[in-house]
Amino acid sequence: MKPIPAFPVRAFLLATAFTLHPSSAQTVGYAVTEHGSDYNVWQKTVVEHGTNRVHRVVALATGMNYRNSYGQWTESQEQITVLPSGGAAATQGRHQVYFPADIYNGNLCKSILNN
Repeated sequence: MKPIPAFPVRAFLLATAFTLHPSSAQTVGYAVTEHGSDYNVWQKTVVEHGTNRVHRVVALATGMNYRNSYGQWTESQEQITVLPSGGAAATQGRHQVYFPADIYNGNLCKSILNN
């Protein structure tokens, strides 16, 4: 049996350790300092031996953030909202879609908007 290479296993464990939800104990003291469509940069500064050291972690995921109507990066949400006028909308992600109230009219998706 071949041994498992150590580097990919360590990289996987490191990546999974820092892709936790912000409220978890692993990310105490970290703050998001940079956003992108597919990444967040978490950072904290600590004093070690009289010098400031910056700890940075990059969390990667496809579609992690989207630009809201103000042009700001916002965390994507997997959520479909029922509209008061009928139908539903999923608008808190990179791709936005609106569903009609009557899905049997032949057009399932009313419109899809790409940011």
